[in-house]
Amino acid sequence: MNGVEEGTHTYSLFGRRCTSAVSLPELDPLASTERPAFSVSLGPVSIPEHRGAVAAVEGDDVTMAVLTVGDTTWLRFARAAVFRADEDSGAIAITVDPGVDTEHHTIRHLLLDDVIPFLIAKTGTIVLHCASVLVGDRALLILGESGMGKSTLSAWCSLAGMPLLSDDCTVVDATPSGMVAQPSYPSVRLWDATAIALLGSTGDGLPFSEFSKKRRYRRDFTFGVKGAVVSHIVQIAWPRPEAPDSIEIEELSGHESFAVAHAGQYLPEGATRAQAVAGLLELSGQAQVGRLRVPTALDRLSELRDALVSWMGPGS
Repeated sequence: MNGVEEGTHTYSLFGRRCTSAVSLPELDPLASTERPAFSVSLGPVSIPEHRGAVAAVEGDDVTMAVLTVGDTTWLRFARAAVFRADEDSGAIAITVDPGVDTEHHTIRHLLLDDVIPFLIAKTGTIVLHCASVLVGDRALLILGESGMGKSTLSAWCSLAGMPLLSDDCTVVDATPSGMVAQPSYPSVRLWDATAIALLGSTGDGLPFSEFSKKRRYRRDFTFGVKGAVVSHIVQIAWPRPEAPDSIEIEELSGHESFAVAHAGQYLPEGATRAQAVAGLLELSGQAQVGRLRVPTALDRLSELRDALVSWMGPGS
């Protein structure tokens, strides 16, 4: 990771302490002496020959090959980097072996947006491919297939004063207070056309991955720094053919509400899979779940936000 300052750095990510031997400028520094959940270092990583299955996990922009043997997991991204994660008493040490020609911002993207969420999901914790925003002191999760506008809608909510917890991946912890959505890091990833529509230009955008043409933005947006109990979950869907211009929120319950959340869940293999599913059942049972049918026009974003606030009711 040439060009990255080395040293000892401490950050907060997904409500967890992370120390790193290289700087991670996407994250805000954290003053803490607690034992980290994750520690990151650079070093050579070799994947052993193994007769066991190597799982292929499809990401938004690159495929991750995964092999787990005992308490060690190897994660390989073709032509990019190899990561090794060693678990010890609940803490995970991650060794990064960057590819020769891979840009360091791409390595950071793979670490923050793919590797660490995968490792958190592997513990049985709920990890969802969704955006999340704060509405008062509550969290709203925004799910939908890639390209449906999760980042666009959550970015607009953030610009309108609803702090963003995450634009793409949300970790939900079971706590005595309820199911809490944790903040990722202060960043929004947008296509150029969306950035121009929302911000007027792409001037503040930074590249975040050589596998994607999206840019990362921070200025002008509002971000949440503390977790919040999830009260509502909404899935973005296409409008009904008979009402292509209507903004509608359909209330869901039972199996439908679980299916909405399950479609966005990172599901681990092995013993913690049942724990992850049980947690999702609890989440979909506690939160109010709906399907938001939206027109594609960006000029309707204010109406979408108002519809969500009205749906969530008092305290919004």
